[in-house]
Amino acid sequence: MEESPEEKRTITKRKGSGFRRLILFSIISFAVCFAAVYFLTRNRNRKIALKEGQEFNTGYFEGNKYTNPDLGWQINFPEGMTLLDNEHLKDWNQLPQVPGFAPDSIGDTGLFLALGDAFSVVAYASVEALYSRVVFQTNEQIITQTQQRLRQSITARNAYPCDCEVSDVLIDQVPFKRMSLEFIHEDQVQKRQEVFSAVTGNHLLHVTVVYYNVLNGEKLITAIQNSVFEKQDGSS
Repeated sequence: MEESPEEKRTITKRKGSGFRRLILFSIISFAVCFAAVYFLTRNRNRKIALKEGQEFNTGYFEGNKYTNPDLGWQINFPEGMTLLDNEHLKDWNQLPQVPGFAPDSIGDTGLFLALGDAFSVVAYASVEALYSRVVFQTNEQIITQTQQRLRQSITARNAYPCDCEVSDVLIDQVPFKRMSLEFIHEDQVQKRQEVFSAVTGNHLLHVTVVYYNVLNGEKLITAIQNSVFEKQDGSS
């Protein structure tokens, strides 16, 4: 029996509907697989950061975001930077050295190293455990004395004299001291360095930025100033 035009149109419609369902199913399957890989990778990164017996969590990267659970700290870095966590900082000695910048002089435990294109900007974060110093000194005294020591170490490693300015800044309601250094030669600024220091929890946190390219340096400094600290009681 010959099919009517209506029946033919119905069959054609069903075929198209099935094809669309197949495409939709493929898209949903891809999304589910992508989400599964993302969360498994994220969980793996967290497990790497939370090593058994580790006294302090040095944090981990997820894409351009650094998270440190013990400090309750998160920072989103600008695109295009090379980001090294604590596990990879041992490779620092294999990288070209930035004149006057020595991570081993800043803090006891390195958290991360961020490198801009052609070393136009370098950022390094580290912490020092406070222990008994909290009993005898205020946070203000601890930060001030530590930054004075850092300034002496930094200027001793640089060939050019520097101008220094210290200011108080708030980063997500956490009080920091910002030490700004400009290294000058023949009335021209050759290099700039910023050191942000604060007491958070039982640690003294330092974030130092060295930059030759002003635009790249300002982008990274803005990322630091926009970073987030969760309150120690677990609320954000």
